Amino acid sequence: MKRSKNYKIGQRIRAIKVEDPYTDIQLGATGTIAFVDDFDTLHVHWDDGRRLGLIPGIDQFQMIDDKEIIAHQTHTL
Repeated sequence: MKRSKNYKIGQRIRAIKVEDPYTDIQLGATGTIAFVDDFDTLHVHWDDGRRLGLIPGIDQFQMIDDKEIIAHQTHTL
């Protein structure tokens, strides 16, 4: 299977809807992509300490761009 180039290690991500019935990752949870496996599952280290992979096409998420990260850091300083 060809690996997607759309997702990169270290990229920030926000959960919109996670289809895993056994997780309590909530809408808006943020994390960092730790690695992408051969099936394009995005293995995320969530900011709250959880570890959970997201599956493109099944789970809903959005990438957080650098401008949004900088704006958030400015508001929390």
